[in-house]
Amino acid sequence: MVRPNPAVNRMLRLWACLPPFVTFHYLSGCCPWYTAPGDFTLPKRIKDPFNHITRVHKALNIQPFHLNQCLFGEHLLTTEPKKPVATVESEKTVIIASGFIPDYLWLATAGKGNLNQEKLKPLHHRQVKLYPDLGACEKWQTIAASLPNVTVSTILEKRATPADRTQCLDLAD
Repeated sequence: MVRPNPAVNRMLRLWACLPPFVTFHYLSGCCPWYTAPGDFTLPKRIKDPFNHITRVHKALNIQPFHLNQCLFGEHLLTTEPKKPVATVESEKTVIIASGFIPDYLWLATAGKGNLNQEKLKPLHHRQVKLYPDLGACEKWQTIAASLPNVTVSTILEKRATPADRTQCLDLAD
C-alpha cells in the first residue's frame, strides 16, 4: 500500500485554492514554481505581516536544490520570434497586458529586484521595453543602460500621483 506523503498532501490542499506560477526556460525546460496567496478582489499578493510565497521544492523538501529562476513567459520566445518583448515585474501584469496589448510578447521578472543581465540574456536579439513598477525605474534604467536594444518606459513615473507612489502600483494597476 502506498502511504501518502504529508508534504505532498499539504501542497495539494494549498494548490487547490491558490494559483501556481510556473516558469519554463526557453532552452532547458521547467524552472521552479511557486504559489502566492493574494487578495484577488484587488488583485494583490499578500505581503503583510510577511511575504507568503511558497516554493514547491521547499514544501516538498527536494534536496539538493539550486534555485535558478527565468522570466515568466520565457518559453514563448520560440513561438513568437518576431514580436518585440515587454518586460514587467508581476506575472499578474503579464496576463492582463497580454490581453490588452497583444503586439508585445509579455514577460515578468517575478519581483522588482529580480531584473538582471543574466535573466535578459535570452532577449539579446530582441527589441525589449521594460515597464518597471513605481519606485523601480531608476534601478531598471541602470541595468538597461548596458544592454543593446533595451529601453525603459517612464510612463508610470510621469503619470503617477503621490497616492500611486505610496502603493508602488504597476502597469496593470
